[in-house]
Amino acid sequence: MALSRVAAPRVRHPGWLAVGLSMASTGLACDTPLLISGIVFNEGLSGNWFWWAGAPGILAFLFFFAPLWRRAEVVTENQLITLRYGDTALTRRYRALKALFDGVVINCWALALEVLALNLISAALISRLAGAGHEGLSWPLVVLLLLAASVYVLVTELKSLVRGNSLQYGVILGASLLIAWQVLRLVPGGLAHLGSLHAKNGVQVRQIWPADRGGVALLLAVAWWHAAPGSGLLVQRVAALRSEREVRKAVLLFAVVHYLLRPWCWYVIGGAALYLLPAANGESTWILLATTLLHPLASAAIGVLCAIAFFAHAVNRLHLAKVSIRNDVVPALPAAWRRLRAEGAAAGGVGLVAVLSLLICGLLHAGGLRAVYQTIIVVLAGLGFVAIARWYWWRTGIGAEIASLIGAIGFGVGALAVGAHGILGSFPLLLLSSFACGVVLTLVGSFGFPCPEAHARAFHERLRPPGPGWRNFAAGAAGAGRGLRGAALGWLATNAAFYGLLIALTALVLGRA
Repeated sequence: MALSRVAAPRVRHPGWLAVGLSMASTGLACDTPLLISGIVFNEGLSGNWFWWAGAPGILAFLFFFAPLWRRAEVVTENQLITLRYGDTALTRRYRALKALFDGVVINCWALALEVLALNLISAALISRLAGAGHEGLSWPLVVLLLLAASVYVLVTELKSLVRGNSLQYGVILGASLLIAWQVLRLVPGGLAHLGSLHAKNGVQVRQIWPADRGGVALLLAVAWWHAAPGSGLLVQRVAALRSEREVRKAVLLFAVVHYLLRPWCWYVIGGAALYLLPAANGESTWILLATTLLHPLASAAIGVLCAIAFFAHAVNRLHLAKVSIRNDVVPALPAAWRRLRAEGAAAGGVGLVAVLSLLICGLLHAGGLRAVYQTIIVVLAGLGFVAIARWYWWRTGIGAEIASLIGAIGFGVGALAVGAHGILGSFPLLLLSSFACGVVLTLVGSFGFPCPEAHARAFHERLRPPGPGWRNFAAGAAGAGRGLRGAALGWLATNAAFYGLLIALTALVLGRA
């Protein structure tokens, strides 16, 4: 806790506009244009439902959780474990374990996706600029960038990262807009023609709804729970704002930019590739168009922009690992080990994440970017219910947290096995199974090992979470219930507006299917 209090002042007072863009940048890196343009190439717009279905989670974060995180004033997501369940030996150990899971395991997989994507991009660009046979130079360049990011993150803090995120966001979108503008000039009929093209699976590019409506309904039911309570990167930024009003502005800006504005250049690129490079591999269309259609100098500029974007995203991930280890893991070390300085342990954690992310890249080639992305979501789905319940039900205890983490890891291993055999198309069912397991384990753990009332009461007095789950501790429970109902109505209305805008934008830009 002392470490948290020392670190907290460093992350105060960036503006909500910068923080909102910084939030958006955490979901945008080198793999994003490859992934989304590849989806449109292979499945049309309807293939994007696996991540569109996560929008209700971000909107739930806006209405139900972001203000609570601001009140908590935590430096890391897992610091909440101590606030919620008390400062005991068990909670300190679980907090350290969860920090290693979030800050090292999940971060390694996410960063490995970036390493793989940048390697694909740099290899294509080197082949274009230096000639075939020189692609092997791409790996040394990627490793040097990752090493530079590791060194940089050890000497900077969150406020500097927020400023750099705006640069990251601008450069990768700028490169994508340049490619989209160029390819539209080469497609007869422009956007209208793109919308009428048929993706590799036979559906029109502009088609919003896939043939499997049941799969979409299932995704809308369970694909957003893991995102609703907020992730470590978002929580860090929420805690850095001045007020709950600024928090709401920043999260709303993030949701609009992330889902409604930023992907359109990648939709265009994926559709144009069907006309210009019909035999291409879907996840390579973005960079293939850049290297085959643009002037070599423009291609080189895109390579530089991608390297900047990779560096900024790697810094974000490595900084999360550093802060998690320094603030959550070090305090739980045995007394004899605490002689190690916190910064030294954090530096070791950053190095571990960087090295492991390189090693994991070898596993990613088999399934592709989308398979690994879906695997991460399946793992997080198992933790979604307990992460929500701890805010709104006093009985939720450390036993439910531990059981849910074990269950989520088990499903993650299973999802990897399924993905390795090329059948991750059962993603909605895997997601539902992981989520259902998390619900059962949370309920069993909460009734079997409820949170001590003293700890629950202290948590409620500090953060004032609303709802009937705190009726035992809230004299004004009826008023709290009305506030929760108002948030629920706002959330439902915002979801309706979001999907209405998504459909309207598609019809406006690409025409009706």
